[in-house]
Amino acid sequence: MKYYAIINGVQQGPVEASALKQLPGFSAETPVWCESMTDWAPASQVADLSWLFITPGDTPPPLDSAPGSGPGYGPRTRPLGGTASNMGVPGFNPYGPDPARRPYNWMGWSIFNTVMGLLFGWISTILGIVGIIFSAQAKNRYEQCDYAGAESSARVAKIVNIIGLVILGLAILLAIALFGLIFAGFNYH
Repeated sequence: MKYYAIINGVQQGPVEASALKQLPGFSAETPVWCESMTDWAPASQVADLSWLFITPGDTPPPLDSAPGSGPGYGPRTRPLGGTASNMGVPGFNPYGPDPARRPYNWMGWSIFNTVMGLLFGWISTILGIVGIIFSAQAKNRYEQCDYAGAESSARVAKIVNIIGLVILGLAILLAIALFGLIFAGFNYH
C-alpha cells in the first residue's frame, strides 16, 4: 500500500510503507495518509505501520491483548489471515473457520438423490439438485465464518434430501411392485 506523509510542512509520496522510515524527518508523529484512511493521522496511530516503530529492545504486548485472542477465538493454531478491511466485521475470525462449528452439509446425499432420481423418479432428481445448491451454500457460508447461515443452509439441504430419499424409496418400491405384477402376469399364461 502506498502512503503519503507530511514532513516539515511538505507532502511526500506516494511511497511504500517500508520506505517511509527512510524519509528524512519521518517519525512516529509524522502525519500519514493512504487510500483506505478517511483522514491524516500520526504514523504511530496507523495499525499497518506499527511495525516501523519496534526497536530491538521492545517487548511484545501480553498475549491476551493481541487481535483475535479474546473470547470466541479459541487457541492460536492457524496463522493470521485477516486484513485491515475485514478485521472489524462481526463474527470474523482472523484464524479461519472454526472446525468445531462445521455443519454436515449433505452434499453426498444430494448427489445420490440426483443420480438415483434419474433412474427412478424425476422429483428426486430435482430435490437432489436443490440439495446440492444448499449444500454448496452451507460450505461457502462456513468458510466465510457465517456459522448461522451455514447451519440454516445445511438444515434446508437436510430437509430437501430427506424428502427426496422418501420419494426415491417409494419410487423404488413402486417399480419393484410393477415389475412383480408384470412378471407374475407372464406366469399365468
